[in-house]
Amino acid sequence: MIYLIGGPPRCGKTILAKRLSNKVGVSWISADTLESIAKQYVPEVDQARLYPKNVLRNKTARSNDQMYLQFTTSEILDAYITQSKSTWKAVATLVECMVKDDEDLIIEGHQIHPELIDELVTSAKQIRSIVLIKNKVTDIVETARASQEKNDWFLKRTVDPNIHLKIAEMIAGYSKYYQSEAVKYNLPVVEYKGDFENQITVALNSLLGGV
Repeated sequence: MIYLIGGPPRCGKTILAKRLSNKVGVSWISADTLESIAKQYVPEVDQARLYPKNVLRNKTARSNDQMYLQFTTSEILDAYITQSKSTWKAVATLVECMVKDDEDLIIEGHQIHPELIDELVTSAKQIRSIVLIKNKVTDIVETARASQEKNDWFLKRTVDPNIHLKIAEMIAGYSKYYQSEAVKYNLPVVEYKGDFENQITVALNSLLGGV
């Protein structure tokens, strides 16, 4: 079985992947890792076109403050979406190999879009998926500020607390995109509504087939 967990940043994908991994005894991998690997094999002439989020990061010294002041949330969201699609071939290749070898795997990341899931399900039936989203800006900010992660990009790369709202607006916009696409491809969606543990439990049960 291949488990695919998609959704914008800060929606609980990694936590869900870890809990699912412990529950079913299956390894998990972040699509961010696949993106980093795939990027190494892309010609320099194509880097800016395929990885526009990296371009924005480099132009603003990897500072959230500078990036969200210099670029609009819409520009940053578009960069996220474009760059995420550059990893689809790597994800598809990995899934194909795992299915061929009859191996199980969990893949999570904002790169796992509903359109990609639909394409993969068409070619490999042994796939279960879920989409996690957060639509409320205030919820995104509150849960991010309560994070205990040592290398949390949301907090570590931000000095001005007001920028948290701009980042959250981008994530909320990404959630709306994900939600619309999930409806289009008839995929299950779990939205955060104030109870994170319940959200994770609902998503976990969905991936386990209701067990």
